Amino acid sequence: MKNMAQLQSSFKPIILGSDINAYGIARSFYEAYGVSATIVCKKLLDTCEHTKYVDTVIVEQEVETQDVFMKTLEELAASRKDSSEKMILVPCGDSYSELMARNKDELSKSFVLNIVDGDLHRRISRKESFYELCKQHGLAYPKTWVISADSTSKHVGDMTFPVILKPANSVMYWATKFPGKRKVFMARNQQEYEKIVRAIYDSIYTDLFIVQEFIPGDLDGEFHFYSNQHKKATCMLFSEIILGSPTPEGIGSHTAETTTEQPELVAVFRSFLDAIGYRGFGNVDLRYDERDNQWKVFEINLRPGRCSYALTASGNNLAELIVNDMIYDKKQPFTASSNKVLNTLVSDKLLKKYAPQRWQSTINELISSKQYTHHYLSDDDINPRRIKNHLRHKARFYYVFKKYFGKQMITDID
Repeated sequence: MKNMAQLQSSFKPIILGSDINAYGIARSFYEAYGVSATIVCKKLLDTCEHTKYVDTVIVEQEVETQDVFMKTLEELAASRKDSSEKMILVPCGDSYSELMARNKDELSKSFVLNIVDGDLHRRISRKESFYELCKQHGLAYPKTWVISADSTSKHVGDMTFPVILKPANSVMYWATKFPGKRKVFMARNQQEYEKIVRAIYDSIYTDLFIVQEFIPGDLDGEFHFYSNQHKKATCMLFSEIILGSPTPEGIGSHTAETTTEQPELVAVFRSFLDAIGYRGFGNVDLRYDERDNQWKVFEINLRPGRCSYALTASGNNLAELIVNDMIYDKKQPFTASSNKVLNTLVSDKLLKKYAPQRWQSTINELISSKQYTHHYLSDDDINPRRIKNHLRHKARFYYVFKKYFGKQMITDID
């Protein structure tokens, strides 16, 4: 830990959310500075229970709504008005990111935050306008159609099945409930397509939906990155995905990944981020298309990615990125992380069982050389209650992989 006596009293991380991402961020702050975090969430998940990385938890069931969000943070700020610590606000979910961007000016009076302005946030978070940005800046993305409740059959004749369907408005979509709901759908034919869009628009979802060509293959990747307050990318990490989440609600999330050097791709996305004036943490999802040998971008998450601890594990502590920038305004040289590290949420046994064959030698090599990290259970944060939760997580992963592996986008899951 670095300069703990000096730094511990100068700032306090306030983390919005309590999932595995929040734990990794809290862990990064503790490892860098010895400071524990305050968690603000609608429900405390066991990933952030019984950990020395978190010292305060504020639970508000409606905290992802405008009024409760602002009231909760205003009350937190008032409770700490006599403290000299600056409060660093970090979002771990799309709704928190949107609320921070929308209320950026007001929040900046009490908190330290680095996030894009509201207008750019909307352009990036709404997938139809995000793809317009990609087109303007030369980023490759899958062939895409935009549908609405009134135009679900407009492009059917142009589509080659299978196709992928996902919401343009993620925040609105996650507020809906309907049978068979999942994060991303695959329609293998027109009948399945019609069944999916009917279920979507029979719910309370009223916004646009994105339909995309299906990219064959299983080579997926993601960027974790940070852009400073001066709108310059300062750190990027490209990972190839070894194993994704198998559940319908977890599509696009990852359970194991490893660092890969992609200097040309890094240069392209660094230029893109700087050109659009990005600020703060972010995460880009991509898939490699063997048909034209291009990485195709799906979306940018305007917050740290679910497994953002990968940045820290690769040697670029994510807490230091925002502290050096927003607290000390230090000019940081651009870094592209290249340290080969395996980051995994699942056990070694399960990883080896379900990971594609081409990854087996890499997995064995990184585990045997101890170049890996188990995201949830840090060696520095072991206690009986966390071990109990960890074992329960392991058991759940075995169950969900057995039930859903290879079927999470298919419409006929029970």
